[in-house]
Amino acid sequence: MASPRWLVAVASPVAELNGLEGQTIVVTQGSLNLAGVYKIIADQKLNAKIVQGKDHAESLLMLSTGRAAAWFEDDILVAGLVTNAPDPKTFRMLPQPTRRPITG
Repeated sequence: MASPRWLVAVASPVAELNGLEGQTIVVTQGSLNLAGVYKIIADQKLNAKIVQGKDHAESLLMLSTGRAAAWFEDDILVAGLVTNAPDPKTFRMLPQPTRRPITG
């Protein structure tokens, strides 16, 4: 089962969620994780900016070029894109998976 995770650059000092304070987070446009990231940010009282990539490739590009400090997306999608990236070793997932918030 896919689980939303945080992807960051290996060189990033971010080691856990609170490290995203004041940072920009990218979520792919149309992702079911968009509502979840807003809820997580609100619950954790993080001052973070949420931006949307037009597709997963753009979201990964935003992360790899430093326009975003983290990407929040399903781990299985992230893993596939990172594997096919020019240098997959430049990315890492934060250790704790984040469960989807229950809605409805």
